[in-house]
Amino acid sequence: MRLILIIISSLLVSATIAEAQDVALFISVRDDCVDSPASPSTLYIVNPSTANSKAIGPIGGFLGVTSLEFLPDGRLVGTANNDGPEQNLRKAIFIEINPDTGAGTLIGEVGDEANDNECGRAPDITYDSATNTLFATGDACTPSSDDFLQTINQMTGKGTSVGTYDPFNGRGNGIAISDNGVIFVTASEEFITVDPLTGNPTKIGDIQISVENDEDVHVNGLAFHPITGELYGTTIDQTETASEKSSKLIILDTGNGNTTIVGDLPDCTDGLVFRIIPRNVPTLSEWGLIAMAGVLGIVGLLVLALRRRKVTA
Repeated sequence: MRLILIIISSLLVSATIAEAQDVALFISVRDDCVDSPASPSTLYIVNPSTANSKAIGPIGGFLGVTSLEFLPDGRLVGTANNDGPEQNLRKAIFIEINPDTGAGTLIGEVGDEANDNECGRAPDITYDSATNTLFATGDACTPSSDDFLQTINQMTGKGTSVGTYDPFNGRGNGIAISDNGVIFVTASEEFITVDPLTGNPTKIGDIQISVENDEDVHVNGLAFHPITGELYGTTIDQTETASEKSSKLIILDTGNGNTTIVGDLPDCTDGLVFRIIPRNVPTLSEWGLIAMAGVLGIVGLLVLALRRRKVTA
């Protein structure tokens, strides 16, 4: 009887597990990090355990897509470049991306370096669920061409600088916020945190990547794994003599900036974002449970009958 009760309990528990979760990793591959004719950026899906990737499709004709993020309303958004006719006139735009096809739609302009208190680049973005705030790193910001922390309006794309600090140094400028509200940023070889209210930076350490010419390899995108809590990043080899800008998927130690290489990504990979995808798990149906309970009940009656025969014997 104890065995029967254990079996019934196990069946009831298993029946309550209706779904499990898969984790998908999306990346954006830029068109403009090598000396070649400009072409639209491309959306890929990646296995976060092996770095194996598969192209989904061009991101709607947009150039220089350097960031990706899923918002709570389900939209996949990113930032891209929409520079003016003058070579040094940089403009950043905010776009929505279809995660199934890669098709992109313009939402609005983040900033124009020709305008005061605006940034001509938004290299990476991250969403803070605690405050419903979309943060971004800022580059080519006026009037002093400094690099500021900024927030982005989720409906219009308009960027707003946070504080007066200039925390970002050089290339990279990936950004990700942890579950406890700590904003991590990669600034060239430095790994820092940034105060979300003032933009004040605090250095954690130097980023250590075990590749040749690591001083020319910069971490351009950051995202926390939603299950393991590990901080993932994408790198681009910015060595000026390199004919190709190779990229890797890495995991960063948030305590010291040390990295572990997961594997190779397509050249010129930049933005990345994780997404939890629910999947159904086969379970016993209600009628199946009823039938199983009936079978176990019959078995229980037979066991009782056998015990009574032994007693009377």
